[in-house]
Amino acid sequence: MLQFNSMSRTRGLTLVELLITMGILAILASMAVLVFNPVEYVRQSRDTRRIGDLDAINKAIDLYTVNKPAITELGTASIVYVSLSDSSSTCGSHALPVLPPSWQYRCVPAADLQKIDGTGWVPINFTSISSGAPLATLPIDPANAVAGAQYYMFIASGRKYELSSGMEAARHMSGGDADKVSTDDGDDSARYETGSNLLLAP
Repeated sequence: MLQFNSMSRTRGLTLVELLITMGILAILASMAVLVFNPVEYVRQSRDTRRIGDLDAINKAIDLYTVNKPAITELGTASIVYVSLSDSSSTCGSHALPVLPPSWQYRCVPAADLQKIDGTGWVPINFTSISSGAPLATLPIDPANAVAGAQYYMFIASGRKYELSSGMEAARHMSGGDADKVSTDDGDDSARYETGSNLLLAP
């Protein structure tokens, strides 16, 4: 009888300890989710990719302009080339922001979107560079959607150009601790901009 009670007491204490440990772990897990905010980290990761993608395109265009000094146009003036695919060349299937008169959007079909031969979303034939194409494919936004303006844009005027992307993470937005959109010297405080002329966006 004494032995049975001893065993019961031991099992009871083990169960109580287990419940206390589970409770502590649950509290720590809740705190970790609040502190680390995994959704924000995913957004930051996508923003980092966006910045890297635009940097890669930027470098490829710089190489192209050095390799092709006689080229006078990198794209058609008053066209906003976007990384969204569409069967309509003017992106008619997408609810994009309204452009000023004489400006229009340019989209390409999904099959051509990442081509680097001038038929992709950036209208530059990178395959014509004598030292070889600097990109295997044209990068597209990780989300590549109209929602949240998460798509890339390319605008050209002569040999000058601008690339831009929407940002997702709060820290990369205006006023964030790693603000990318209002500290890039561009004229659009809602998008991250890079290129040789950051005042081309309509």
